[in-house]
Amino acid sequence: MDQERELFAGAEVARDRQKAFGIFLAQERLAGDAVGEALDRRARPLRLGDIECANRVVMAPMGTNYSTTDGLSTERDRQYYAERARGGVAMIMTEAMVVTAEARPHHNSLCCYHDRFIPGLASIVDAIHAHD
Repeated sequence: MDQERELFAGAEVARDRQKAFGIFLAQERLAGDAVGEALDRRARPLRLGDIECANRVVMAPMGTNYSTTDGLSTERDRQYYAERARGGVAMIMTEAMVVTAEARPHHNSLCCYHDRFIPGLASIVDAIHAHD
């Protein structure tokens, strides 16, 4: 009789585990669907006012410190941003830029306070747009 109770109890535990595992699998499937839907939404085009983006991947601004000590952009700046565009980022916000000669937070930050910086910054834009 004790042996029968043990078998019965073992079968109950096994059934409970199966139920729990089945619920777990169902939850995982639902979570996977939600992740899949989020990834699908990320690939959809996005319109922000007059700006139309190919997808919803946006790169936040980050400081690279790749510019020259006088604030001019470099080939490394262009490559950095072009790589992100090539990788599928639809909207790229460039790093913070120095807007006055007196406001340099560090020596290798991009500057935009004088017209001499425009050609280099334009070349960064061109490098990004080459991957539209």
